[in-house]
Amino acid sequence: MSEYSAHSRRSPQFKVLYDGMIFHRQEAGGINRYFEKLIDYLPEGVDPAITLSKCPTNNFPKSERLQMFVKSFNLPRPFRKVSSAIRATRLESVQKLIAPDLIHATYYDTLGGFEKISSGPPFVVTVHDMTHEKFPHLLDRHGKHAELKRRAIKRANAIICVSQHTRNDLLELYPECESRTRVIYHATELGDVVPTDTIQTPLRPYILYVGSRSRYKNFRGLLDAFRTVVSRDDDLQLRTVGSEFSKNEMKNIDELGLSKHVINQGIVNDARLAELYRKSLCFVYPSLYEGFGLPLLEAMSCDTPVLAANNSCIPEVVRDAALLFDPKSKTDLADALTFLLHNPCVRDQLVIEGRMRCREFSWEKSARQTFETYETAMAAARIQTGYRLSMNHFADFNSQVHPTW
Repeated sequence: MSEYSAHSRRSPQFKVLYDGMIFHRQEAGGINRYFEKLIDYLPEGVDPAITLSKCPTNNFPKSERLQMFVKSFNLPRPFRKVSSAIRATRLESVQKLIAPDLIHATYYDTLGGFEKISSGPPFVVTVHDMTHEKFPHLLDRHGKHAELKRRAIKRANAIICVSQHTRNDLLELYPECESRTRVIYHATELGDVVPTDTIQTPLRPYILYVGSRSRYKNFRGLLDAFRTVVSRDDDLQLRTVGSEFSKNEMKNIDELGLSKHVINQGIVNDARLAELYRKSLCFVYPSLYEGFGLPLLEAMSCDTPVLAANNSCIPEVVRDAALLFDPKSKTDLADALTFLLHNPCVRDQLVIEGRMRCREFSWEKSARQTFETYETAMAAARIQTGYRLSMNHFADFNSQVHPTW
């Protein structure tokens, strides 16, 4: 654990507490990556702290300024309520210890519960998508997740949306939140990862899929389309990056006659992921809905042509840098794949367009805009709840931090 006193001599300071719930919920993923880079790129003068149930090994901030409070509270299922109470007490104790100026939740169900922060410092939440509201029959039959998100949205002094499309979806349900929302895009640095000599060039050509394979991700639609393409090109492979295949997925792959053509690479490090992107014929993103779609940027940054669904935020993110298809069509994806694989000039043009598009995103820009949102939340909290921050302290902080931008 880093000691807060080690960097407390710098003055003035702005203290942000992140509840590390997302690192408790999953080993790796786009949200993990988002908070990793956000914390790493916070402006000088910001002191971040995070509460954790374990020390993550993937997609975790590297900032030397980050103060970590690690305490395991994983209990068997029958004792989940006790575990929740421990988390609540833990967050409250950390909050009292460091007296943060603001709390930013890494997910909707904070480690301590909203009861412990309802009367505390300003609260910011990032809304990554509205999938549970759009697909309750697939992801949230009893509405528990949607209720957690509703509570977070209602409590927040400021709400970050990762795309304009996500903001629009949120405001359809919560129009009263319009003045508290702001769109801040993700970014990627995966294209800057230096290649390693230990990764061999694959013997067979392959297309790549990266990420979760939840039902709304339409991975089964990709398998159906890939079977059509493989019937014309038996040498082609589909490689996936993510969790191990489930028994049901293995059964589907076998029934489609694709067992020798589909390879799961598992969860990989950045060097391996970048190489998988770079050496693929194209990256395919068949999702029925996305809040942002970080793998789209990752692929483009690695000079990989992108084939993606023409829905939700995807056209907003890729613009002209991807070949789009209708994910609900039984033939459109197969036809688009065939076209792209047999037209190298089109692939080359998509690589150029993708490289240009990626230049419009940066984590430094995202972190700067996020800090501006923190400022907005502070101001809103003073008005809405009477929460007080020393104005002299805040003015001094602004005068020292803003010129570095």
